[in-house]
Amino acid sequence: MFFVSEAAKTVIEVQLGSRNLRLTAKGPDMIVIEAHTPGGRREELAFTSTGSYTLVNNTVDYQKGSERQTLRCHGPLSADFTIKLKYGAPKDTVMQFMFYQPIRYQWRETDFFPCSVTCGGGYQLNSADCVDIRYNKTVPDHHCHSYPENNKPKPKLKECNMDPCLERLVPHYHTHASAWCTTVIRVKPHAKASKLQIHTLLFDFIRRMLSGGI
Repeated sequence: MFFVSEAAKTVIEVQLGSRNLRLTAKGPDMIVIEAHTPGGRREELAFTSTGSYTLVNNTVDYQKGSERQTLRCHGPLSADFTIKLKYGAPKDTVMQFMFYQPIRYQWRETDFFPCSVTCGGGYQLNSADCVDIRYNKTVPDHHCHSYPENNKPKPKLKECNMDPCLERLVPHYHTHASAWCTTVIRVKPHAKASKLQIHTLLFDFIRRMLSGGI
C-alpha cells in the first residue's frame, strides 16, 4: 500500500453509507481508493499486497493473486469512495463490483402538531418531511418521490387534551343586587325602614359580595 502520485482512471464512485462492497479485478492495473468525508477529509490509498487496511475508519480487506485482485469492505462507509485503476501494463484490466447503496433521501415523520383544543377532548396530526440523510437536512418532497419504493408515511391522528373544561363562573352583580333590593323593598316597608337604611344595606351587600364574603 502506498500513496498515489500519478493520475489514475476513475471506475466507480461508491456513496457514503453503502454496505457490502465487493470488487474483483483481472489484469495488471493497480486498485486505488480515494475517500472523501462530508467534513472535507481526504485520503487516498493504493493496494499492492494482501492484508487489511484502514481507510477513513473503514476496514478494507484486500487479496492479491497471480491474476486476480479482490477487495471487500463491509461498511457502512463513513466516506465517499472513488475506485480507480492505475496503469500497470499494456494489458487491459477488467473490473467487477457490487455494493448496496443506501437511499439518500428518506421520509421522516414529524412531531405531532398542537392539539385542536385546550380541553374537553381534541385531535392532533403529524406529517412527514423529506430528509437528506447524508446531511440530516430537510429538502423538497420531490427528492423522495424519485425513489418508487420510498412511500410517504400516512399522517397519524391521536386524541389529546381529554381533561374536561372547567366551568367559568361569571358573577352577575347587578342581577343579584336588584333581586335583593326588590326583596328588601317588599319586606322592609313593614318594618318602616327608611330609604337611607335600604341603601346602606344594599351597598353593604354589594361590598361583601365583591370581597367574596357571600
